[in-house]
Amino acid sequence: MTAKPNDLLDDDQLAEVLENRQLLNAADKSDLTVREFCAQYGVSRARLYRLRKKAKNGASYLTNLRKFNCGRPSRIDDRTLAWALAYIATFPGAPMTEVCKEVAKIAAEQNWPKTNYWMLKRAIDGLDQDMRLTLRESAQEVFNKTALVMRHRYGFANQLWQADATELDARFVDMETGEVFRPWLTACIDAYTRATWLVLHRTKPNAAGVLELFRSAMMPKGNGHVLWGMPATIQTDNESIWRAGDVCQTMVDLGVDYISTDVEMPVQDGLVERVFGTVKTKLLSKLCTYTDKHAALADAERYAIPWPLADSIVKKFLAEYHLTVHRGLKTTPYEQWMEGLEDARGLVFSRSEVESQFRVSREFIVNSDGIELEAGRHFTSPNLMGLVGETVVVRIPIAGRVEEVLCYFKGNLVDTLICSEENPELSTLIASKRTKRSIELSPLRRVLARRA
Repeated sequence: MTAKPNDLLDDDQLAEVLENRQLLNAADKSDLTVREFCAQYGVSRARLYRLRKKAKNGASYLTNLRKFNCGRPSRIDDRTLAWALAYIATFPGAPMTEVCKEVAKIAAEQNWPKTNYWMLKRAIDGLDQDMRLTLRESAQEVFNKTALVMRHRYGFANQLWQADATELDARFVDMETGEVFRPWLTACIDAYTRATWLVLHRTKPNAAGVLELFRSAMMPKGNGHVLWGMPATIQTDNESIWRAGDVCQTMVDLGVDYISTDVEMPVQDGLVERVFGTVKTKLLSKLCTYTDKHAALADAERYAIPWPLADSIVKKFLAEYHLTVHRGLKTTPYEQWMEGLEDARGLVFSRSEVESQFRVSREFIVNSDGIELEAGRHFTSPNLMGLVGETVVVRIPIAGRVEEVLCYFKGNLVDTLICSEENPELSTLIASKRTKRSIELSPLRRVLARRA
């Protein structure tokens, strides 16, 4: 929507006209090609073309009145359009029908003018990229506040998991050292069923802690804990523990689409954030060691909960949570999961193969007897013997007894190492190869000895 030649422009519109005229004058005087000029001034060729076309009708046509409308109602309210753009940015690929439904709900709550599918679609399709970005940014604050009541619909279980971590407002005590501390909680939630898995950590979790959350969440469980399987996508925030190399490598090895939320878009993590809210109101508030601004810290520390009981407390909470009617589902997460098993993704897999992909990396210097990962257990292979004295990276499984590890040298896979003490055949093979190599080098040693 553009201004007529006799429209009275305000200060903001005049500033926009002057800026656009200055851009056009610079383009007319420049000896650069259109592509080079646009790259230098940071504008698109399409925008430059539109400005030149508008300038033929007069200076007042160089302002866009979608945002600054002089007394005339727009066919679609700018707030509605901006909120729709923010929704599309938050949920890429969402169909326009869904966007229109969500916009209608928010418009009714915020008393914005009504719109319909075709008005919204035409308005969005008619915007250039610069205007889309401007409108989306202007709506971000309103969107983050109002979108918490909005629910994005998912089609099947294990389509998307959300994960996050938080420090709990409760005190636990280490029974060996007597130290009182606040543990960390990591959580996974399935977007379709709201099935959830929680893991407590003594301190802030590292890459190994994150991998343990995902591993335990994927494995089948009993006692009413329904979440399991290989998700198509896992979404986290941009915290460093989620972006660790070992975590990303494991997701690549598993074939899981591992994505992060956009910066300054906390609403994208809304599901798991609400889980933490539920933990606070239904679990922590019942504990005598829970502290908030109204509770005495001294009392909380005096009655700190023994750390060995933490796991059973969390599992009891999860069992009750999955059997409680969820407001957004109108049913329990347990029933939603069981009803969606037929369409769920990734429920059939080899447990041993999946668990073997969860590994952490450690550096070692290769000795003549291999690498000592545990006391009395040396891991080696014939190919490793040529790297004695070199630093290698070993990827070690995080669960179960270590039977084999992957060894890398300068980013290249050297071999799969196994324990020499538990494999006599390997020890015999390595010894024979050492003997053979020593015989091959004996003439060279004699020559070097005579020269010395």
